[in-house]
Amino acid sequence: MVASQLVAFFAVGVYRGIWRYFSVSDALVMARGVVVGAVSSQLIILYLYRFFSYSRAVFVIDSVLLLGSMTLSRSSFRLVGEFLNRQREAGSRAVIYGAGDGGALAVRELQKRPKPVRIIGFIDDAARKSGTRVMGYRVVGGFDHLQRLLTARDVDLVVLAARDIDAERVRTIRTACATNGIALTRLTIGMEDLIEPFDNSAVRGSSVSRH
Repeated sequence: MVASQLVAFFAVGVYRGIWRYFSVSDALVMARGVVVGAVSSQLIILYLYRFFSYSRAVFVIDSVLLLGSMTLSRSSFRLVGEFLNRQREAGSRAVIYGAGDGGALAVRELQKRPKPVRIIGFIDDAARKSGTRVMGYRVVGGFDHLQRLLTARDVDLVVLAARDIDAERVRTIRTACATNGIALTRLTIGMEDLIEPFDNSAVRGSSVSRH
């Protein structure tokens, strides 16, 4: 069974993943490897011993325990790193404007910085998000709450992570940050086409018209 699982993990690509970037897709690959290993080991035992004096439940229990232990061991590296980042008491205090996908990406970018950054929480204009948590950090309020933080100088860095922030509001935040000596940065996400996509349908249509 051990040999079958090792071969199955190698075949499906479990060992190609990077532990610090463990995600749901990696867990699915791992589950596929556990299933392939369990089925292959059963087929080998069936061929050699015809399942004589073997319990079928053992394979189910082994698969569940193996998948749980492998998932926990892989995800523990990421969980420990995130826990240590949240326990930081030193470093500049940062607040993220936008509790969406951009905000989650901003958290990862801030955690990669060489200088320690202590994330206070998120600012979001959606009232329904107030009090909720994104990647373990609480949404502390909306734009009014951000203005109070800037006026009281309770933050050292503001990260604009929402894509649909009004231009006038950006100017207001920029003025407030400049007045109170607070750093302001904006997360930019995008893809640049170096070669434009080729339209195969147009080529096919022109060739058909010529015929």
